[in-house]
Amino acid sequence: LCGADKLIYQCPPTLRISMPGSPATIQVHCDAEYPRHQRGEVNFWLPVTKVYDSNTLWLETTPGKSDFRPMSMGFGQLLRFNGYECRHYTTRNETATTRVSFDLRA
Repeated sequence: LCGADKLIYQCPPTLRISMPGSPATIQVHCDAEYPRHQRGEVNFWLPVTKVYDSNTLWLETTPGKSDFRPMSMGFGQLLRFNGYECRHYTTRNETATTRVSFDLRA
């Protein structure tokens, strides 16, 4: 992202809403599995509600490591991660909290 003459980014961002009891919004994947994604792209995830336990994004630390962990975050926090290579997913929302989040890639 730094030093480039051009920046290509996803517009508009994806809005995701997961109400209590809702199924997963995404299955286990890395963005490289989908057409039109580019090596080197960076994922940004912005929850606008508190996210924890089963109402959050699960992410592995290194590509192929399978050490998935939930991203516990509060309002105003932004997560930047390598979603092109690192697998990520959501689960059924078993909490009493609705998750509202935006995600985009650059």
